[in-house]
Amino acid sequence: MNNKENLQKDVRYMLIIDGSYPVLKAKYDRILQQVKEIVGGMEPSKSYTLERLCGKEFWSTLSPAERKTAGRCMADIVMKKLLPLVSDPNRCQHEYPRRYCLK
Repeated sequence: MNNKENLQKDVRYMLIIDGSYPVLKAKYDRILQQVKEIVGGMEPSKSYTLERLCGKEFWSTLSPAERKTAGRCMADIVMKKLLPLVSDPNRCQHEYPRRYCLK
């Protein structure tokens, strides 16, 4: 298999988020699943960082670049309303790390 065939094969497993940012579907789905497991136990009046939502054990396995990608995935998940979460309205939207709370 040549490089072009490899690229075409890999593209089938990619998602484009933020209009132009490619992410492996498996990584996106893993972030979605990690956070989905925590949502039921969230307190309505609190906001949470993505690190807290994913859990320290999972978060510690991510490299700095993977953590940035996870943040982009989470922003996309919230924008697409895949989970009942919103960015914390009491914080500046340009403040990092972003925090999320229940709708």
